[in-house]
Amino acid sequence: MAVSMAAFSVNDATAKYLTTQMNFGQVMLLRGLFACILIAALTTHRGAMRPIRTLFVPAVALRVCGEIGGSA
Repeated sequence: MAVSMAAFSVNDATAKYLTTQMNFGQVMLLRGLFACILIAALTTHRGAMRPIRTLFVPAVALRVCGEIGGSA
């Protein structure tokens, strides 16, 4: 828990530093890409990646659309 709180603090400080030099949208894009890379590495390492065909289940597709809409 201490490591995750430290990582959150470093992430927050980095984002605040970068917003002085970059557009807010660019900072959010970089944070999102970095998070996706870390999550993909973790799920691959643990063998938790699901096949892409699971995205075509109607309930999952609806949730993905909702997540995208909520993020936008």
